[in-house]
Amino acid sequence: MPARGANEAHLLDAFETTARPLMPDDVSALHELSVSVGWPHRARDLATLIEIGEGFLACDEIGRAAGSAMCFPMGEGFATIGMMVTTPRLQHHGAGRWLLRKVMERCAGRELRLNATQQAYRLYQSEGFIPVRTIRLCEGIARNLAVPPAPSGTVLRAAGRQDIDIISALDLAAFGADRGAIFRSVFPECEGLILERAGTPVGFALVREFGRGWLIGPVVAPDETAARALIAPLVIGHAGRFVRIDIGQEYSALRSFLHDAGLAETDKVTSMVFGPNRAGRTPGVFALMSHTLG
Repeated sequence: MPARGANEAHLLDAFETTARPLMPDDVSALHELSVSVGWPHRARDLATLIEIGEGFLACDEIGRAAGSAMCFPMGEGFATIGMMVTTPRLQHHGAGRWLLRKVMERCAGRELRLNATQQAYRLYQSEGFIPVRTIRLCEGIARNLAVPPAPSGTVLRAAGRQDIDIISALDLAAFGADRGAIFRSVFPECEGLILERAGTPVGFALVREFGRGWLIGPVVAPDETAARALIAPLVIGHAGRFVRIDIGQEYSALRSFLHDAGLAETDKVTSMVFGPNRAGRTPGVFALMSHTLG
């Protein structure tokens, strides 16, 4: 990626707003922004994002945080874009477009992917992003149901640190970009399962604390039945606690199971890509790592 540039000023709503590189001590400002738009991130979640990504924080001339935009390189030639936040008072003054263009410039030459809220969809579409998939956010207090059996010929086992390379390889084959560095960073905070067939790993699912409770994802599996076998123990194992998972709209049977387990559909986003559509094709990715990380 190009080197971090100098601060850049831009006039928004009669205030001169400056965008500068996000730094580790910007967690509080980023948290304030996310709260202003109703996002659930904890300060700890945002510190992790700053650690593994890069981006910009926009501040007005009296030092108030006005917006943010981040990118997350994944291997050669690919990145996701996330934490696109502008304060409500600036959302109609071009702040989002300005920050999006800055982070796209930082990622010049890479294929890009993001998950667009309904409010931001038109902005991304106008900048050349193409919709490829609808994602449903399912969340709620998990219920204690019977765990469905694993598919015939498969077994589930706990995932450990020794499995990071296995998980990264399965994810690369399904997601289409190398998220190995991200897995190595977040895995200490995760629990997970691996699905094996004849001793060979064919899928995995991770869960970690995030936002209001626990977030399941990513989930990679050969089919929807296998995905349910991976997800169900993680949902039921957190019965009585708040659980969230973001899954493809096309997986109706899995969504029905999640509904029975207490996880209602509360929102949706649209996965969009810019550039060659390699990363838009995600066969086997049943649940996102997060809206920001794909």
